[in-house]
Amino acid sequence: MTDQEDNQYKAALGRARTRIGQERDAFDIGGDPTSAVTRAIATDGGWDCSEADGWLEDLSHQVSGLREAFDQAWNDINSAHEAQPDKVDEGDWRGRAYYTLQGPLILQAY
Repeated sequence: MTDQEDNQYKAALGRARTRIGQERDAFDIGGDPTSAVTRAIATDGGWDCSEADGWLEDLSHQVSGLREAFDQAWNDINSAHEAQPDKVDEGDWRGRAYYTLQGPLILQAY
C-alpha cells in the first residue's frame, strides 16, 4: 500500500469556504451597501444632477444579487471540499506538493 498524506487541497478549500462564510456574514451584518451611497448622493446632495436617480437605481439592481452570489460560492466550494478525500497517496498533487504548486500565493492568504 502506498503511504498516505493529508490532502492539502481539501484543507485549502475548507479555508476558502470559511472565508466566504465570513464575508457573507459581514455583508449581512452591514446591511444594504447601497444605502450609504444613496444617502450621500441623493439625500445629502452629494451628486446634484439629473442622472443620479437612474445611476442609484442601477447600482441597487447590481448589488441585489450579492447575497445569492455568496451563497452559490459557498455551496460550490463546499461541494468541492466534500468531494475530496482526507488523505491522498504520497506524491499526489493534492498532498504536500500542493504547496509547491501554490508558490508565493499561499502566503497571501495569511
